[in-house]
Amino acid sequence: MECELCGRKTGELFLVEVEGVKLQVCRNCTKHGKFICKVREPKPVQTRKVNEQPAEKEIMLAPDYGDRIRKKRNKLGLKREDLAKKLNETESVIRRLEHGDMVPDDKLVNKIEKTLRIKLREEYEPVKTSEKRESQTLTLGDIVKIKK
Repeated sequence: MECELCGRKTGELFLVEVEGVKLQVCRNCTKHGKFICKVREPKPVQTRKVNEQPAEKEIMLAPDYGDRIRKKRNKLGLKREDLAKKLNETESVIRRLEHGDMVPDDKLVNKIEKTLRIKLREEYEPVKTSEKRESQTLTLGDIVKIKK
């Protein structure tokens, strides 16, 4: 448990009224206010483990989608303007896609995949991050200067 005034971690806290505000403070900080009572330690809450299901795979646009489009277009012997006509898009859109300057929306991805018979989407396993960080919360003692 942490003192709301100085931030010190302590085993026991006391409820004290400091200038009209009730705070849970350590033994050293009780002198800064009017003592009300000792705070009881909260009982640990029992939790049941829920069966963790494997993370679902996400389908995302492949990072090399531009190269895939360009290689398949060249393999089929199509010019950019020919592919643009088939897709009912402008030639500049095809150029921007191939260079990776434009991220296609789902509708355009579907049209390209169907026309060129390629896959532009891949399955990715979401990465779990389990970083435990210590609490970086501010306490009243960090903000207020106490007059002695």
